Amino acid sequence: DLKFNDYSPLWTRFNILVITGVPPFLSLFIGLLIHRKIFKLKRFSSIQKLFLLWWGLHSINHFFGAFASGIVTDEGFGYVAAWLYMNTAFKFMFAIIALFMLGVIGYYSKQRFLETSNSQHRIKRENQSSFIFTQALIPWILGTAILLLVRIPHNFDYPYETLMLFSMAFLIIPAFFNTKVKPKLNLLKLKKKYNISASYIILMLLVVVFYRVVLGIGLHFIIKISVSISPASI
Repeated sequence: DLKFNDYSPLWTRFNILVITGVPPFLSLFIGLLIHRKIFKLKRFSSIQKLFLLWWGLHSINHFFGAFASGIVTDEGFGYVAAWLYMNTAFKFMFAIIALFMLGVIGYYSKQRFLETSNSQHRIKRENQSSFIFTQALIPWILGTAILLLVRIPHNFDYPYETLMLFSMAFLIIPAFFNTKVKPKLNLLKLKKKYNISASYIILMLLVVVFYRVVLGIGLHFIIKISVSISPASI
């Protein structure tokens, strides 16, 4: 969490706008760069493309979803709207526009999800809904559930971050309604089987437990200074 001293002379309107505004805009830039440019590079395999796609979507959500969440909670990106002195009507109008933009990006991201397949059969029109279900919806639900469980009982202590987990729904669900999209990449004709690795699951669980324990206890740094003064001899 990031806390500021409201009484500091450095806590000026310009600094507030820069500190709270630059990260979301940087996230948007990274997300669009990945989504529009890096994802299309032919050097990446299907699994690598899936990683890039999720990275890009989360980055985009940290702009549009962050704005909507910030307006509701008056935190994070919402500080920008507050210190731009937007009235309530404009705040919620732009929040609705932000969620609409997420829906549009999510609608067209179906093509990207289909291009993460390594099989022509899995992305045939009759199989596309089940593919998006397993490639997008289930991972989002499981990922959100894990993040919520890790932060129990403090999820509602940070409503801004919690709402951004659910704003991802505006990126995932619209993909089911895009029925005319066709992947543009040349996909492999041969099916390649992927197996779930138990070692990676165990590693993930260990990392999650470590993450929860360390942040639950907190990081503490103790500095001890010992000063010894003795009388000078004559």
